[in-house]
Amino acid sequence: MNVQKRLTTGIIQLNLSTSNNHLTLKILQVKGITSYISNILVKITFIPDRHPLECHTRTIPYTNGRGIFNEKFTFEINDDDIHKRLCFSIYNYKQETNQMILQGCLSFGIRNTLKKQNIHGWFYLLQEDIGELRHKQVLNQLDKQVTKINRDIADLEEYRFLISRGVNDSFGFTVVGDSPTFIGKVSENSPAASCGLKSGDYIVKINGQNVSRAQQRTVSNIIKHLKHSVTLDIHRYPNIPSNRNIFSLVSSSETLSSEESSTCSDPSISYQGKNFLPSSPQSSRQFIDLAQIGHYIEPKSFVRQTTKNSGKPFYEMTNSSMLAVKGSPTNTFI
Repeated sequence: MNVQKRLTTGIIQLNLSTSNNHLTLKILQVKGITSYISNILVKITFIPDRHPLECHTRTIPYTNGRGIFNEKFTFEINDDDIHKRLCFSIYNYKQETNQMILQGCLSFGIRNTLKKQNIHGWFYLLQEDIGELRHKQVLNQLDKQVTKINRDIADLEEYRFLISRGVNDSFGFTVVGDSPTFIGKVSENSPAASCGLKSGDYIVKINGQNVSRAQQRTVSNIIKHLKHSVTLDIHRYPNIPSNRNIFSLVSSSETLSSEESSTCSDPSISYQGKNFLPSSPQSSRQFIDLAQIGHYIEPKSFVRQTTKNSGKPFYEMTNSSMLAVKGSPTNTFI
């Protein structure tokens, strides 16, 4: 039988499980092979082996870009097999010429397979000299996304905004929260508002840099140091209202020093939340937890430092600036 080799493409779906020194293999399907093939089979071997194992799947037609096997094999693992590798070789079989063309292979170390007890998923078909030494698993789309983007916001709607600094050298929005950071307030008639940025939008990337797992202070500093414009990739809940209750989004946030900034609560944002005490039906008074309200830090200085006769610095503070120093969440006005 004539055997040829070719550059490899395609993936194979496998399931390997072990129990009481028995190794069970399930060969499910092969797909993604780009070259034209009519029939396909998978050979199973232990390498190195003085007496090659003659074991393979049945030959099946490769149609619609895949071949479905759903075949199961069980092997007893002896002490001599511990240092061997289990190799899967995928062939295109041309019955009319009795020719087999190697499409690719991959292998698993017996020792590690016994330790893991269960291995499953899709695996790349590798070139023979590589596949006899290793395997490479295919990450599914969710796994790829989670390595880059915080899982909590991975399934939201995606938008991209290019925002330029305005006449007052500001983008016109604030940032709140940690990992992920999101938009707090968007000033009216600001560049951010004109572009369509909304309160509650989660910041995923800044100029292509992933910040979905970054802290608020880090995100703020990156944006502050940009000279003219910023490109924001954001994730947004569908049909988000413009005055969305951002209190429900705040999980944790850094407290910024108020020694060079002032703080003021923003009346345009609703702070109703389940942690607030309900207002009495007979009174218009409402009790809220001030320690959980975000405060906006603005550019102009609000704290004045003077020197008394004692020679010690004196800090003049208002209630709002004192609240920020004591640790209430704050969000930076950018």
